[in-house]
Amino acid sequence: MPMLKRIHLKGWKSIRDQSIDLNSVTAIVGANGSGKSNLLSLIGMFGEVFSAEPGMRSYVGVNGTANSLLHYGSRETKSIDIELAFETSTGELKYGTRWIPTLNGGLIYEDERIEFVQRDTCESQTVTLGSGHPETNLVECATGGDSIARDCLNLLRGCRVYHFNNTSPRSDMRFSSNVEANRFLLSEANNLASMLYLYRRKYSVTYRQITALMQRIMPGFEQFILEPSKLKGTDIVLKWKQRSREYEFGPHQFPDGALRFVALATVLMQPTEHFPILVGLDDPEIGLHPRALELLSDMVIAASVDTQVIFATQSSTLVDYFDPANILVADRIDGTTEFKNLDVERLGMWLEKYSLGELWERNYFGGGIDS
Repeated sequence: MPMLKRIHLKGWKSIRDQSIDLNSVTAIVGANGSGKSNLLSLIGMFGEVFSAEPGMRSYVGVNGTANSLLHYGSRETKSIDIELAFETSTGELKYGTRWIPTLNGGLIYEDERIEFVQRDTCESQTVTLGSGHPETNLVECATGGDSIARDCLNLLRGCRVYHFNNTSPRSDMRFSSNVEANRFLLSEANNLASMLYLYRRKYSVTYRQITALMQRIMPGFEQFILEPSKLKGTDIVLKWKQRSREYEFGPHQFPDGALRFVALATVLMQPTEHFPILVGLDDPEIGLHPRALELLSDMVIAASVDTQVIFATQSSTLVDYFDPANILVADRIDGTTEFKNLDVERLGMWLEKYSLGELWERNYFGGGIDS
């Protein structure tokens, strides 16, 4: 399984200059405003920028121009420098780029390159992708037949970050979606009903597992009701029913936490061949019962066999289900985000007395409000 092992990042939002090591499961912990979501947003950006046209211009425009992305704006920071290192079955594949601001608030590529180091021979191949372009040249290089560029493009497109925070009455999760919108779950689960319908029709084991989990966390839940509209055959909504009742509940009658759990289960329990390279989750614990957090941790660990999982959390209860090697601590120091991995040996003695979550609450290793 390919894995994003390391990120070197300069000039991105609250992050001035950091090298960040990642594992198959990485839980980013820290106080509000520490910069956890800024790291996830970068990873999610690559999934968006390399999957759409115009990717860069659209992303920068929607997210407040280059001045909002550069560390404390363009007056203080002149470029965003990024290097991503992926570990693959045959070696290490790196993607590097430098983005600089334009006069109209956009970003252009001052530098773009890829490098592959063969594991067995240590031979290195570098592909330079030019400078001065407003959109990536990686797509053109990949479609032109370069195998390294093609592999790199697939890795970057396979980085997907999900935000299931909005479960309000006007959330897109609660409205109909096109029944054919089932290539993958969208970042805000807009097509949740369509994906579950696909699983019910084509992946019965996955569908039964998700249904069984819902029966455990939601008292009285029996099953989903998933059928395309008889009037609009292209539309489907997420209905459900309770045990021993004929009444069908609509999507607007789903409790917030239960709806969020459905979305989490749909992305973390999807069929093996559907998994992207990387799954990012922003505050997945919001609104979940403590028992549901245990099930969430089980799903994350199981999913990490087939994909890399990175999530930001403020739940010490959720952290307790993971090992110190899975924890990445974010602190805001002098206005700048700093990340660090835990010193497992240093924690050994303390973990005999306290849980990992308790040590975090006591601010023993940082990531607290008094850091």
